[in-house]
Amino acid sequence: MSKIYEALKKAEREKEGTALKKEVPQPSAEETPSRPREGDSSLSSAAAEEYRKMHDIIKAANSNHEVRSVLILSSVHSEGTSSVCSQFARSLVQSGQEKVLLVDANLRSPVLHDLFSLERKNGIVELLEGKVSGKEVVKETNFPGLFVITSGQPTEDPPHLLGSSRLKEALTEWERSYSYILFDSSPVLAYADAAILSRLIDGVVLVVQAGKTRWEVIRKAQDTLNNAQANFLGVVLNRRQYVIPKRVYKRL
Repeated sequence: MSKIYEALKKAEREKEGTALKKEVPQPSAEETPSRPREGDSSLSSAAAEEYRKMHDIIKAANSNHEVRSVLILSSVHSEGTSSVCSQFARSLVQSGQEKVLLVDANLRSPVLHDLFSLERKNGIVELLEGKVSGKEVVKETNFPGLFVITSGQPTEDPPHLLGSSRLKEALTEWERSYSYILFDSSPVLAYADAAILSRLIDGVVLVVQAGKTRWEVIRKAQDTLNNAQANFLGVVLNRRQYVIPKRVYKRL
C-alpha cells in the first residue's frame, strides 16, 4: 500500500499547475489514435467517453450564451492540438445527431488535410482572399456528419487574413448549417493568429501536453487569451500517462 501511496503522490505533484480552470478530460496516449483511419467512424469506448465529458463541459460553460464555435489551440508547438480537434469532431458526429464543421486555421503548419486524406488547396486561405465562397471550401469526409475546411495554399500574412471581415461573415453562414464549428489553430504564444481568431469565436479550449508544458507557459498563454478577451472554456490534458496502472486509479 505504501508504494501505491507514493506513486499517487508523485502523480499529483506532476499534475499540479496544469489545470487553470476546468480540466477537460482526455484519453491517455495509448487510447488515442494519432490519425483517423480510412472508413473508421468510431472511437474506442474509453476515448469516446472522455470526449463526451469534454462536450458536456463546453455546453455547461456558459449558461447565458450557447457555444457553437470553438477554437482549440496550444501554448507552444507539438502538444497534439490537431489530434484533439479531429477526434473531438469525430466524437460529436458519432451519435449521428450532430453536424460538425472542422476548420484548419493553422496556416503555419496545417495537417488536417493529411489526417482526412483531402486536398489542401481551395481552403480557408482562398476563402479569405475572396476567391471562393464559404460553401465551396467545405469538403466531405468518410465520417458521416463531419465536414472539413482545409487550410488552402500557403500565405505570407496569416494574421491579416484571419482578421478579415470575410471570416466573420463565413462564420455566421456556417452557424446556420452546422451544430458546431471547430477551429484548429497555431500556438497562441508563437504567433498572433490564435488571439485574433479568439475574438470571433464563442469559446477557446487550451491543449496542454501532460508532463511537458510548464505551468508558467500555460499561465502566459491564458493571460494572452484573457488580454484578447477570449471566452476561456478550459484545458485539455493531452497524452496523459499513468504512474501506476489506470485500473488502480479507478479503484481508489
